[in-house]
Amino acid sequence: MSELISAESAPHDFIALAAEKRVAGETWATIARAVNRSVRVVQTWPKRFPELWKKHYAKAEATLMKEASSEAMHTLRKLMRSESEPVQQLAAQKILQLQESRAKPARKTGNEGADGSTIPEIRQLVDYLEGLTHEQFTEQFGAAEPGVVVAAPPEIAGDDPASPALAE
Repeated sequence: MSELISAESAPHDFIALAAEKRVAGETWATIARAVNRSVRVVQTWPKRFPELWKKHYAKAEATLMKEASSEAMHTLRKLMRSESEPVQQLAAQKILQLQESRAKPARKTGNEGADGSTIPEIRQLVDYLEGLTHEQFTEQFGAAEPGVVVAAPPEIAGDDPASPALAE
């Protein structure tokens, strides 16, 4: 959707953009500016138009989760090329587990994506990996070989998560 919706747009378009931005973590103030409405007005939309809000929110959330799923798979594939054999093995194992879970008939667990896909395993994996401290990651996946350049954990890298650190 366009960053700023014109005044001629239908309320449906405003709500769709607002839900999309809310799913992405935007503030109500940012959303209000994008749809040229007051914060007070846009904050009422989920209650004033619950069916329309749920529909657009679910669609935006499904899109976001598909993107996150792709990013998680990308991360696992990068981990498969790690210098550390335990990291390679665990990444390969997680990819195979995800593939097996997708191959099974979809089961209703209440954790399905808004589009009906079963994505809770990916969500759990991403949450798990993001929740690991550097020490926990090292304990689970092993330390890098001395002298090997690895990505520094966020608490070491500061503002630049891609900043390399030399393994000790």
